[in-house]
Amino acid sequence: MSVYPVFDIQSISNWCNKDVADFIAQEKAKNAGLNLETGFKLTTTGLDTKVACEKTIEPFVKFINDSLSGAKYVDAISTITDPTLQNKLWIARTFLFSQLMIFAVVILGKTEMYTEVFGEANGKTIFSFMPEVTSDLSNYQMGIFGSKSPTSDIDVGIQYIGASTKPTLHYILSVFEQLFVTFTGKSSLDFDIEPYADLYLIRDEKSMDYFYLDSGTFTQEDFVKVLPVAGLSIARNVLMDDPTLAINPTFEQIVVVVNDASKSKFAESIGPELMSVLNEPKWLSEAMGKMKTFLLDTSDKKREKYYAAVLAAETQKMALAPSVAKAANLTNTDRCELINLVGTALAYRMESYTAAPTITHVVRILQANKDAAEKYKTEKPKELCSDAKKSQNSAYCAIGKYGFVMSILEQMGYMCRFYQHYCVGDHKEEEKCNKKMKKYGDRYVDGFDKYKMHLEATITGGKRRTRRRNKNRKTSKRGKYRKGGRTRK
Repeated sequence: MSVYPVFDIQSISNWCNKDVADFIAQEKAKNAGLNLETGFKLTTTGLDTKVACEKTIEPFVKFINDSLSGAKYVDAISTITDPTLQNKLWIARTFLFSQLMIFAVVILGKTEMYTEVFGEANGKTIFSFMPEVTSDLSNYQMGIFGSKSPTSDIDVGIQYIGASTKPTLHYILSVFEQLFVTFTGKSSLDFDIEPYADLYLIRDEKSMDYFYLDSGTFTQEDFVKVLPVAGLSIARNVLMDDPTLAINPTFEQIVVVVNDASKSKFAESIGPELMSVLNEPKWLSEAMGKMKTFLLDTSDKKREKYYAAVLAAETQKMALAPSVAKAANLTNTDRCELINLVGTALAYRMESYTAAPTITHVVRILQANKDAAEKYKTEKPKELCSDAKKSQNSAYCAIGKYGFVMSILEQMGYMCRFYQHYCVGDHKEEEKCNKKMKKYGDRYVDGFDKYKMHLEATITGGKRRTRRRNKNRKTSKRGKYRKGGRTRK
């Protein structure tokens, strides 16, 4: 049985009631006199018309709108100074979210209800009713992540764990997101709730999650193929505050900013061979154009592009890796294609990272297994990934030399963005600068540490297989890619 809720009314109800109870206990432990009774409860029956659903959701919507004077939760929650009200808003949001998930189960189960709520499918953000999903709903599980704090977002990774090979996640997501718009008048993102298709995992016959997007055996040629994914991540960070940026920065200009932020020399650390690859303009300039167009789209158009990207990625995943057994036979060319498709979907959902190797590095090594992370600093890749030890170090071995470079590039995007946002100019905020530089700077340094360990493995006869760099050669500085400050939106 899944530890996460699935698209089943009782499963969702159990998760919601436990999460709220745990939250109330957590807050009462901090303040014994705290009264967080709201009278809220989920409705699990009688939801057979659109009007019935509207009446059910109304108390949660009214409480949130009245408490925030109609403002978006995501914008206003951090301005609430009354901790009791903040906590009650978190509870109301959790009930709202859970009730809409229950609506999704009901509506996905009945074509008549689907038509009543959504009308005729418009072929863009809402798709035609898929009856084959109805009997398979319990095979869609939701990995729900977010700290029990009113100001924390809720990430909802929807993963299909059944046997069907028909792509359906775009359909499930479109329904769930449209329910927010239909019944609250706001998008899920307005409540700081972000649903996305979890295409990073495959469930095996023992109900274990298998990470199939390995880059451990990638060559430089493979690395070049997946560079566009890192480009989308960097572009997103560069354009976040101003999608109309007139002149796109080159990678050399990004490096200048990161060198200033990290007090290091990127070119010397990465080596001349890879630096020449990264200085090729196409991978970043094309990503900048693609991301700029996306960020300037309307919210409906963005959703449409995201669903299309999910459909493309899931279609290819089902064709190449519908099971763990099939995934074991993927070639590097297959993995490159899948990493690009999944990465584009993640970029269009504005997820923290776009490249599978980066997610593996940050989530499975730095966050989930800190003891192992220390071991990776001292043992050689050849030892760690030997036949005897590979299964114990699967996350590390799945990334490989070029995977760590992908992570380095994604950290550079964040460092560049926040360095210029908080660390320089009239808008400088030292505390925020230090916090952001430590977070992404530490990940950047860790990526380089592991990349250099892989480089050590290429030493033959006491010499590296790279050209020696002239110590007197100076790195060309072309100035920062943007002058002046930024206005935060």
